[in-house]
Parts: sequence; C-alpha cells; structure tokens
Amino acid sequence: MRVAGRSVRCLASCVALLVTACAAGTGGVPSSPTRTGAPSFPPAETATPTPPPATPSPAPPQQAESPLPVQRQEVAAAALPGPSEALYVVGGFDTSRSSTRSVEVLREAWTAGPDYPLPIDHAAAAAAAGRLFVAGGFSNGPARAEVFALSGGDWLPVAPLHHARGALALVALSDRLYAIG
Repeated sequence: MRVAGRSVRCLASCVALLVTACAAGTGGVPSSPTRTGAPSFPPAETATPTPPPATPSPAPPQQAESPLPVQRQEVAAAALPGPSEALYVVGGFDTSRSSTRSVEVLREAWTAGPDYPLPIDHAAAAAAAGRLFVAGGFSNGPARAEVFALSGGDWLPVAPLHHARGALALVALSDRLYAIG
C-alpha cells in the first residue's frame, strides 16, 4: 500500500506549475495586438463553423435501495466489486454521537457485517486488489493511523498511515491506495 506522500508532492508541483503559468500569462503582455511577423489568422467570418456538441449519452438509470437499517453519520463506505460484490458501510456516529464498530453490508438486502476492530468515525474506505480497506478516522476523539483490510470475514491490520488522521479520502488506483487529507 502506498500512502499519499508522493501524491501530495505531485499535487504541490502541479499547483506551483499552474500558478507560475497563470502568472506568466498576466505580466508584461501588451494590451493590444502587435505585429511580430508571424502569420495572422483569417477573419472569424471565413473560419470553418464548429460542429455542434455531441448529444450526451443518457444518464444511467437510478433506483432506490432500502434505507440503512440503523441511523449513522460520518461513516466510511465503499463498494467491493467482483464475486463478493457489496456495499459496505463502516462505523460512524450512532444517534448518541458515539463512534461505533458496526459494519452494514448491502447485497440484495442489508445485513450485519463483521464488527470493525475499534469504534470509528470519519474513517475512509476503498476497495483494491479484491479487498476492502478502511483507514484512519477518529475513535471517540483521537485520530487513528490504523489501516485494516477485510479478508475472509476478518479485519486484518495492514501497514499503518504515516500520520494519524480523520476525515480523509482513501483512493484506490491500480491496486495501490492513496490516503489524501
């Protein structure tokens, strides 16, 4: 599993490049066109008309599923594709604003999944390499660095985050995980 350190550096570099490019375009540019010997473009009325944009494809059909059987907020959720295809909702606050260990699984109907190893809220979840991963979050207050993978009905610890964090995003890309935020 790879954590977002490299992604953060890449994002920072992209932002710096964008700022530099935008700033370069605003300084020292004449306010009116000048001739530099470069060929000029034909007048707009002789330009080839732009074809109309393609009609967007219809939106995929949506359907309402049964509601989550328990009230939760600030949960981690992810869909696990493949033969075990299901939607997993992990932890979150219950109605008394306490972190929970509960896991709810939606296949044809909602069922209880294997309890998470600790009460958690504001965690992040993603599916990669055929497994469901949950990272970080808060456990009744303090931020956590643990990362667990659901494997065969058990939550197994995997490499922790470099820093404890909650309210993060966990993104799977090419079977690698990136923790952002």
